[in-house]
Amino acid sequence: MFTGIIQDTTVITNIVKNKQSMYLEVAKPKTLSKVQLGDSIALDGVCLTVVKNQNNKLGFDISEETLRCTTLGSLEKKTILNIETALRADSQLGGHFVLGHVDGVGKIVSLKPSAKEKGFIDYVVELPKNLSKYCFKKGSIAIDGISLTIATIKKNKISIAIIPHTYKITKLHQCKPNHQVNIECDMLVKYVHKITKR
Repeated sequence: MFTGIIQDTTVITNIVKNKQSMYLEVAKPKTLSKVQLGDSIALDGVCLTVVKNQNNKLGFDISEETLRCTTLGSLEKKTILNIETALRADSQLGGHFVLGHVDGVGKIVSLKPSAKEKGFIDYVVELPKNLSKYCFKKGSIAIDGISLTIATIKKNKISIAIIPHTYKITKLHQCKPNHQVNIECDMLVKYVHKITKR
Protein backbone atom coordinates (compact mmCIF):
# COMPACT_ATOMS: atom_id res chain seq x y z
CA MET A 1 0.00 0.00 0.00
CA PHE A 2 1.13 3.55 -0.79
CA THR A 3 0.09 7.14 -0.05
CA GLY A 4 0.53 8.85 -3.42
CA ILE A 5 3.14 11.19 -1.92
CA ILE A 6 5.93 10.86 -4.48
CA GLN A 7 9.38 10.54 -2.91
CA ASP A 8 11.46 11.07 -6.02
CA THR A 9 11.67 10.55 -9.75
CA THR A 10 13.81 8.04 -11.61
CA VAL A 11 14.72 7.23 -15.19
CA ILE A 12 14.43 3.99 -17.16
CA THR A 13 17.88 2.58 -17.92
CA ASN A 14 16.94 -0.73 -19.55
CA ILE A 15 13.92 -2.50 -21.02
CA VAL A 16 13.77 -6.14 -22.10
CA LYS A 17 10.53 -7.11 -23.82
CA ASN A 18 9.65 -10.78 -23.85
CA LYS A 19 6.77 -12.48 -25.62
CA GLN A 20 4.18 -11.70 -22.93
CA SER A 21 6.12 -9.93 -20.20
CA MET A 22 8.79 -7.30 -19.70
CA TYR A 23 11.82 -6.58 -17.54
CA LEU A 24 12.26 -2.95 -16.54
CA GLU A 25 15.30 -1.39 -14.90
CA VAL A 26 15.54 2.10 -13.41
CA ALA A 27 18.20 4.20 -11.72
CA LYS A 28 18.09 3.95 -7.94
CA PRO A 29 17.55 7.40 -6.38
CA LYS A 30 19.68 8.26 -3.35
CA THR A 31 16.46 8.87 -1.41
CA LEU A 32 15.67 5.16 -1.74
CA SER A 33 18.98 3.89 -0.36
CA LYS A 34 17.24 1.54 2.11
CA VAL A 35 15.27 -0.35 -0.56
CA GLN A 36 15.88 -4.10 -0.48
CA LEU A 37 15.29 -7.06 -2.77
CA GLY A 38 11.62 -8.09 -2.63
CA ASP A 39 10.33 -4.67 -1.55
CA SER A 40 7.21 -3.21 -3.14
CA ILE A 41 7.79 -0.05 -5.17
CA ALA A 42 5.28 2.08 -7.08
CA LEU A 43 6.50 3.29 -10.47
CA ASP A 44 4.08 5.80 -11.97
CA GLY A 45 1.50 4.39 -9.60
CA VAL A 46 2.02 0.73 -10.51
CA CYS A 47 2.92 -1.60 -7.63
CA LEU A 48 5.96 -3.70 -8.58
CA THR A 49 8.38 -6.00 -6.74
CA VAL A 50 12.12 -5.32 -6.70
CA VAL A 51 13.84 -8.35 -8.31
CA LYS A 52 17.24 -6.71 -8.76
CA ASN A 53 19.02 -4.24 -6.48
CA GLN A 54 22.63 -3.67 -7.46
CA ASN A 55 24.94 -1.18 -9.15
CA ASN A 56 22.55 1.65 -8.21
CA LYS A 57 19.83 0.04 -10.35
CA LEU A 58 16.44 -1.42 -9.43
CA GLY A 59 14.94 -4.13 -11.63
CA PHE A 60 11.33 -5.28 -11.98
CA ASP A 61 9.56 -8.12 -13.78
CA ILE A 62 6.26 -6.95 -15.30
CA SER A 63 3.46 -9.37 -16.12
CA GLU A 64 1.25 -9.47 -19.19
CA GLU A 65 -1.74 -8.26 -17.13
CA THR A 66 0.18 -5.23 -15.83
CA LEU A 67 1.31 -4.36 -19.34
CA ARG A 68 -2.29 -4.58 -20.55
CA CYS A 69 -3.75 -2.36 -17.82
CA THR A 70 -1.06 0.33 -17.48
CA THR A 71 1.22 2.61 -19.48
CA LEU A 72 4.37 0.62 -18.68
CA GLY A 73 4.36 -1.37 -21.91
CA SER A 74 4.59 1.77 -24.03
CA LEU A 75 7.52 3.33 -22.17
CA GLU A 76 11.02 3.75 -23.59
CA LYS A 77 14.53 4.10 -22.19
CA LYS A 78 15.30 7.47 -20.56
CA THR A 79 11.61 8.00 -19.68
CA ILE A 80 11.18 9.70 -16.29
CA LEU A 81 8.93 7.95 -13.74
CA ASN A 82 7.47 8.84 -10.36
CA ILE A 83 8.67 6.52 -7.60
CA GLU A 84 7.39 5.73 -4.09
CA THR A 85 8.23 3.03 -1.55
CA ALA A 86 5.50 1.10 0.24
CA LEU A 87 3.78 2.62 3.29
CA ARG A 88 5.23 1.57 6.65
CA ALA A 89 2.93 0.96 9.61
CA ASP A 90 4.54 3.87 11.47
CA SER A 91 4.55 6.25 8.47
CA GLN A 92 2.60 9.48 8.22
CA LEU A 93 -0.33 9.16 5.81
CA GLY A 94 -0.03 12.42 3.91
CA GLY A 95 -2.03 11.54 0.80
CA HIS A 96 -4.67 8.81 0.61
CA PHE A 97 -4.69 5.01 0.50
CA VAL A 98 -3.24 3.92 -2.85
CA LEU A 99 -2.87 0.24 -3.69
CA GLY A 100 -0.82 0.54 -6.84
CA HIS A 101 -3.48 -1.45 -8.71
CA VAL A 102 -4.20 0.70 -11.75
CA ASP A 103 -7.86 0.90 -12.83
CA GLY A 104 -7.20 2.19 -16.32
CA VAL A 105 -5.24 4.50 -18.58
CA GLY A 106 -6.27 8.13 -19.04
CA LYS A 107 -4.97 10.97 -21.20
CA ILE A 108 -3.69 14.45 -20.36
CA VAL A 109 -5.95 17.06 -21.97
CA SER A 110 -4.05 20.12 -20.78
CA LEU A 111 -1.35 21.15 -18.34
CA LYS A 112 -0.81 24.89 -18.09
CA PRO A 113 -0.16 27.71 -15.60
CA SER A 114 -3.23 28.80 -13.66
CA ALA A 115 -4.76 32.14 -14.57
CA LYS A 116 -6.00 32.52 -10.97
CA GLU A 117 -3.21 31.31 -8.69
CA LYS A 118 0.43 32.28 -9.30
CA GLY A 119 2.71 29.26 -9.52
CA PHE A 120 -0.17 26.79 -9.65
CA ILE A 121 -0.80 24.51 -12.63
CA ASP A 122 -4.22 23.68 -14.05
CA TYR A 123 -4.25 19.97 -14.90
CA VAL A 124 -7.06 18.39 -16.94
CA VAL A 125 -7.21 14.63 -17.52
CA GLU A 126 -9.63 12.55 -19.54
CA LEU A 127 -10.58 9.32 -17.77
CA PRO A 128 -11.82 6.04 -19.20
CA LYS A 129 -15.62 6.40 -19.20
CA ASN A 130 -16.13 3.51 -16.77
CA LEU A 131 -14.10 5.27 -14.06
CA SER A 132 -15.91 8.62 -13.86
CA LYS A 133 -18.53 7.09 -11.54
CA TYR A 134 -15.85 6.83 -8.84
CA CYS A 135 -14.93 10.52 -9.06
CA PHE A 136 -16.50 13.56 -7.43
CA LYS A 137 -15.56 17.11 -6.51
CA LYS A 138 -12.94 17.21 -3.73
CA GLY A 139 -12.51 13.45 -3.96
CA SER A 140 -9.11 11.75 -4.16
CA ILE A 141 -7.52 10.15 -7.20
CA ALA A 142 -4.04 8.86 -8.03
CA ILE A 143 -2.63 9.83 -11.44
CA ASP A 144 0.74 8.29 -12.30
CA GLY A 145 0.94 7.51 -8.59
CA ILE A 146 0.43 11.11 -7.41
CA SER A 147 -2.29 11.64 -4.79
CA LEU A 148 -4.45 14.46 -6.10
CA THR A 149 -7.72 16.18 -5.23
CA ILE A 150 -10.36 16.63 -7.92
CA ALA A 151 -11.37 20.28 -8.33
CA THR A 152 -14.09 19.79 -10.94
CA ILE A 153 -15.53 16.94 -12.97
CA LYS A 154 -17.47 17.15 -16.21
CA LYS A 155 -18.51 13.85 -17.76
CA ASN A 156 -15.24 11.91 -17.92
CA LYS A 157 -12.86 14.87 -17.61
CA ILE A 158 -11.46 16.03 -14.30
CA SER A 159 -9.53 19.19 -13.46
CA ILE A 160 -6.97 19.47 -10.68
CA ALA A 161 -5.04 22.39 -9.21
CA ILE A 162 -1.38 21.36 -8.91
CA ILE A 163 0.63 23.18 -6.25
CA PRO A 164 4.16 24.36 -7.20
CA HIS A 165 5.86 21.81 -4.92
CA THR A 166 4.10 18.82 -6.51
CA TYR A 167 4.79 20.14 -10.01
CA LYS A 168 8.49 20.49 -9.22
CA ILE A 169 9.26 17.18 -7.47
CA THR A 170 7.21 14.85 -9.69
CA LYS A 171 7.42 14.08 -13.39
CA LEU A 172 4.55 16.52 -14.08
CA HIS A 173 6.94 19.20 -15.34
CA GLN A 174 7.94 16.73 -18.09
CA CYS A 175 4.40 15.84 -19.15
CA LYS A 176 2.54 17.17 -22.18
CA PRO A 177 -1.01 17.01 -23.57
CA ASN A 178 -2.00 13.62 -25.05
CA HIS A 179 0.44 11.74 -22.79
CA GLN A 180 -1.13 8.62 -21.32
CA VAL A 181 -1.35 8.34 -17.53
CA ASN A 182 -2.14 5.60 -15.03
CA ILE A 183 -5.38 6.11 -13.13
CA GLU A 184 -6.27 4.61 -9.76
CA CYS A 185 -9.55 5.74 -8.23
CA ASP A 186 -10.00 6.01 -4.47
CA MET A 187 -10.28 2.44 -3.12
CA LEU A 188 -12.78 3.48 -0.43
CA VAL A 189 -15.12 4.97 -3.05
CA LYS A 190 -14.87 1.79 -5.12
CA TYR A 191 -15.76 -0.40 -2.13
CA VAL A 192 -18.74 1.79 -1.16
CA HIS A 193 -19.94 1.83 -4.77
CA LYS A 194 -19.80 -1.95 -4.99
CA ILE A 195 -21.60 -2.48 -1.68
CA THR A 196 -24.40 -0.02 -2.46
CA LYS A 197 -24.81 -1.48 -5.95
CA ARG A 198 -25.55 -4.85 -4.36
